[in-house]
Amino acid sequence: MGIRDSNKRGEMIYISRGGASYNGSEQHADRPAVVVSNNKNNENSNVVEVVYMTTQPKTDLPTHVTIRSTGRISTVLCEQVYSVSTERIGTYIGEATDKEMENIDIALMISLQLDNGIKTAKEYYRPSRSSRRKSTVSREKLRQCSRSMRRQSQRLNRMQQYTLRKTRKLQIWHHQRTQSDCRLKETHTRPCMNSYSTD
Repeated sequence: MGIRDSNKRGEMIYISRGGASYNGSEQHADRPAVVVSNNKNNENSNVVEVVYMTTQPKTDLPTHVTIRSTGRISTVLCEQVYSVSTERIGTYIGEATDKEMENIDIALMISLQLDNGIKTAKEYYRPSRSSRRKSTVSREKLRQCSRSMRRQSQRLNRMQQYTLRKTRKLQIWHHQRTQSDCRLKETHTRPCMNSYSTD
């Protein structure tokens, strides 16, 4: 992969040293970086903003973002934003994924104090202990509610069965009583009919 005419936001490129000097923990050039300046700027300006990447172990900070689009696990150091001349842009490496750029944007906002209390990328996708406890409590309440509903359903079924048995017994009793009354009526009616019979 070679040098490109213009670079888009999210692209990963090599930045050459270009005679610049570095002090302390500043990240020196001749290393890969991610373009973070907007595309309009990248098309019209001879300077782009980048954040450097490293494969060296780094302290886990809210301004550090892990990416894998380079083929190696790398850490993007969003607390160090650099403006570099397009003349120092070297080889095109690849492009960060949308999710990686979303995490980089969050880290940049935290670094520049534009976050307004926003969560870090890891906090977005990692539930807190309190939320895990709440989730556990909610699941336990759901199980208790489910058990309670099953017990209520079982009681209701038993009551329905009891009511059906009582209703059936009542129907049988009523039928037997009706038959008994009919037989009594027949018994009392026959002599009366005989008394009116002629010889």
